[in-house]
Amino acid sequence: MYAVTGLPRSGTSMMMRCIALSSNIPYVVDPEYESIIVSNELVAGANPNGHWVADLNKTRDVTDKLIKVPLHRGLFITKDSNVIFMNRDMQKIATSYYKYFGEELTESFLTMCKSAEEYIRTVANVVDVNYDDVINDPRTEFERIQNAGWEFDIKKAISLVDKNLNRTTI
Repeated sequence: MYAVTGLPRSGTSMMMRCIALSSNIPYVVDPEYESIIVSNELVAGANPNGHWVADLNKTRDVTDKLIKVPLHRGLFITKDSNVIFMNRDMQKIATSYYKYFGEELTESFLTMCKSAEEYIRTVANVVDVNYDDVINDPRTEFERIQNAGWEFDIKKAISLVDKNLNRTTI
């Protein structure tokens, strides 16, 4: 399994888009999002390039496939998976989360996410990536990901980074 994970509003959809569309790794998303992604339509809302969502409760084979796993669902990540862990300034995440969902991140949710992160780090091959670093210096970040064993076209991935998107200003 190849997975992109992180807290909501940390850049997981952006990273999924960059890796999925610049690699030969088959990706898993739900059908209602697939047509938007394939057509490269911009959609209204907080993720104009698509949410890259897959229902993790559906039975499916994700062996050697790329899937977005929200951090609070981290127990879906299997042993020896390759994981990109998206990080972002917590204040920016909280601001974006509030603007998008209309509610605050709760302490219980963050505690659950911390437990999931600890689990992921014990079972998977994790490369940490900071959202702001991808926005400011995508070449360096994509080279680090590639050096961690991910195969994709760096130039194509760079072209998919939308520096105009800023989740704190939704």
